[in-house]
Amino acid sequence: MMNSRIVVIEDDDDLRRLIAMLLSSEGYDVSAFASAKDGLLAMENGLPPDLIVLDLMMPDMNGWEFCDHRAGSATLAKVPVLVVSARRDTAGLTGVTEVLLKPFDGLDLLAAVARTREHTSGGDA
Repeated sequence: MMNSRIVVIEDDDDLRRLIAMLLSSEGYDVSAFASAKDGLLAMENGLPPDLIVLDLMMPDMNGWEFCDHRAGSATLAKVPVLVVSARRDTAGLTGVTEVLLKPFDGLDLLAAVARTREHTSGGDA
């Protein structure tokens, strides 16, 4: 597997560390951020991801605001987004490839990442 870079944006410290550790253990290059603003700044300043794992309910900039900004960004518009959220109502999200509802286990996350990568690479993941 090519070392795909995954950016994780999750404000819950424990869950963010757990997701990052799980993805890293599978060979992904992971960068994790506690806020959407921090993640966005890093990505727009030279951290090009292959996939974004995004929580919806965050302070400062929520997942809907992040997705709206992403859609207008030449750098990020084509980057697939996997939303992880406890919120079942995800209407209005722009450009999201998949939604994984919390709570989920590690296998659910890895399967969702694989599906998202396959979906965006046309099956060449």
